[in-house]
Amino acid sequence: MGSITTTNGLSRPQARQAVKCGIKLSRGVYFLPAGPGEAPSLADRARAALSVCPPGSVVCDVTALALARPRLMAELAAEASGPVHVLVPPGSTRRPSRPGLIVHRERLMPAVWHSAPDAISGAALAHCWAQAAARRLGALPHPFPPRADLASRGLFLEGSRQAFLQCVQLGDALVDRQHPLINYGHFSAHISGLTNMRGIRAVREAFRHVRPRTDSPNETWLRLVVVDAGFPEPKVNHVVRLNQRDRFLDLGWPERKVALEYHGAQHFTDPDQARDDVWRRGQLQAAGWIVVEAVYGDLLQPGALIGRLTAAFSGRPGNSGPGRRQF
Repeated sequence: MGSITTTNGLSRPQARQAVKCGIKLSRGVYFLPAGPGEAPSLADRARAALSVCPPGSVVCDVTALALARPRLMAELAAEASGPVHVLVPPGSTRRPSRPGLIVHRERLMPAVWHSAPDAISGAALAHCWAQAAARRLGALPHPFPPRADLASRGLFLEGSRQAFLQCVQLGDALVDRQHPLINYGHFSAHISGLTNMRGIRAVREAFRHVRPRTDSPNETWLRLVVVDAGFPEPKVNHVVRLNQRDRFLDLGWPERKVALEYHGAQHFTDPDQARDDVWRRGQLQAAGWIVVEAVYGDLLQPGALIGRLTAAFSGRPGNSGPGRRQF
């Protein structure tokens, strides 16, 4: 593993060697690779950024989010490969201005979190999510206008609606079912307590749709699609007892016994996963559930999915299908 070095304090021969053999990350800061072809990681770039910032500075925004959960790199790849976001203490008189560095300053410093195994200090993840959401959504008073034509136009594919989807997906990933990084209650309290952040109205509206216990970004997308179409919000990962086993429904309306299952790529490439999905569908149907299945194409063009879900709801008392749009 490579290391970070600064030329300040080095002897002239040592400094020349660092310049010759290292990769420049900032003025006077170099990454020294341990082997040929090794490139600096996000953690290396974060350490380099903090080395030129005032004491007490922490990484924030998408930099901290990507360090906290590497699987978020898929959603944050473009931004995480760009400048490092750093939050400096409010009393700092020095505010570094360098390429590859975006400096934030706020009236009050949020709680500090430490990434593992990198041991890099970062702002509280709830705060970092709010920063990223505020940048994506801006100060728009209504960032997610409804689409009228479900059959011919995809949802959440452009502009502010796409930004809205990405914010909810990132929020869901922080409080997911298997490896939650923060407590949902603490997350909610932090967002409620923010007052001076630009675009906070849109941030709070996006957080209103964040749900704990999700499993994947596409399941979040699917949930927003069906709510946008006017269906009641489904329960996320509702537990159903099947053959002495607890099984999790991706999305479900237990009061109507309607389940909505999302099949990702693994369903089509992993025979064991496909068999398990078929077994679960059969068990649910035997227990009186109506099962509606969705794939990635349904997220892009949801008209047919909405039709299948409407038919499922029409077979249950108490609801005739979608009604008023929720947002």
